[in-house]
Amino acid sequence: MSLPYDHEFDKAWQYGIKVRRVVPEVATHDSHVASTIAVASETPNRKFHWTRRMPTYRYRLGNELNRVLHGLAQVLQERFSR
Repeated sequence: MSLPYDHEFDKAWQYGIKVRRVVPEVATHDSHVASTIAVASETPNRKFHWTRRMPTYRYRLGNELNRVLHGLAQVLQERFSR
């Protein structure tokens, strides 16, 4: 694997998978529960300069555009195939 598994799971268009949503949601985030993640001020700043993060931004933008286009194509296909 060259990417984390959750990144691959988001690529339904690449594997020909139909994407669906469950309503009502099975699990939700409870904003009243305190986070156990360390506070940002406790950790040193280790971020790359924004120019070195451009490949990541390009990947994320392409991934999100593909996700939206795949979802729209599915909706249109289901609406007009009946």
